[in-house]
Amino acid sequence: MLVIQDPTDEQAPNLLQALTDAFQDAESIAGAFAFVSSSGVRLLTESDVFQEVAQNFPVDLVIGIDAVTNERALDSLIAVSRRFPNVMARAFLNPQPAALFHPKFCFAKRRGGSGHLVDGSGNLTEGGLLGNWEAYSIEELSRAGFTAVSDTWAAWTSRHASSLLPLENDVVRQRVRANTVMAPEGDLPTLVAPPQPLPDPEPLAIPNAARVLIAEIPDNNVRGWNQANFHRDDYVDYFGVQLGVTRLFVFRHVNPDGSLGEYERDRPPVAVRSRNWRFELGAAVGIPYPTTQPPIGVFIRMAPFTFFYRLLLPGNPEFTTVHDLLQNRAGPRTARYVRNGRTIWGMRSTRLTVAELRDEWPNSPFWRLPVAIR
Repeated sequence: MLVIQDPTDEQAPNLLQALTDAFQDAESIAGAFAFVSSSGVRLLTESDVFQEVAQNFPVDLVIGIDAVTNERALDSLIAVSRRFPNVMARAFLNPQPAALFHPKFCFAKRRGGSGHLVDGSGNLTEGGLLGNWEAYSIEELSRAGFTAVSDTWAAWTSRHASSLLPLENDVVRQRVRANTVMAPEGDLPTLVAPPQPLPDPEPLAIPNAARVLIAEIPDNNVRGWNQANFHRDDYVDYFGVQLGVTRLFVFRHVNPDGSLGEYERDRPPVAVRSRNWRFELGAAVGIPYPTTQPPIGVFIRMAPFTFFYRLLLPGNPEFTTVHDLLQNRAGPRTARYVRNGRTIWGMRSTRLTVAELRDEWPNSPFWRLPVAIR
């Protein structure tokens, strides 16, 4: 089945979801990725599904080092292999430099001998897994089909055993230190030495056309307000939830200094009978709910099901700026009803573009995110 990862399509699937689905109930994982970043490693390996396999079964990953892959990516994979001894990650030291090492595929064996093959254009980077234009195919393998794929993999890794080196290898480390952006020249890229080391290839600057949601977040007296409730229209029309359909959503909090928090993934949307439409937000964990005004979340849609966000609390100067913006667009708060002498207020929300948000909030930490290649 051919799948196109389309960043303009609200309901487009992504490669990360495809790989996560393929790893369900797996008894082994193997594959190769030409280019790797530490962000991509974290997205792939920090899921419960991957870790359940890695805890109990073999995982064999080969990564390319011809371009883009840097030392941070290697260190991220080394950390995974140390945490899960079943994970074997090796670098392919290309014996033929005139030919670029460029495969991107992963296959997983299911209990009983069948499996899945996911093969396409997406690298093990944030862009490849979530945000770039990519195409990939998902093939369900019979027992015989899985055996054929596994045999092909075994033959290739055996043929090139001398080129498959540990990530700690000095030659490997020296090779990736030379990696930089790719500049097309003919049919193959050429590497251009940078004046200084490049940052890890994520995140990207935020495009002006990206969609923004500003929403007040109510108190959840039972579960804590980190399980943030939203209006149904925002839940479906902005975040892209399809009720009854399980999707993988990825959030990442932007800190006051413009740095990024860890990925918050494996956070499926929750719809309950009381019609509370909610996501879990890691930035709210352990923080008491404010007593004066509701906190405000500012969400920027970077790709389908992928969001940067900033959580603002009363007393923060940023809160005042965004609160005034929300007030101007959504009007004053209104009381919904009174319960046990307590007024229950409606929660306001508004949507706009990044271009509009830049005009209203020019010193936002969002605009301090570094620009880097994917």
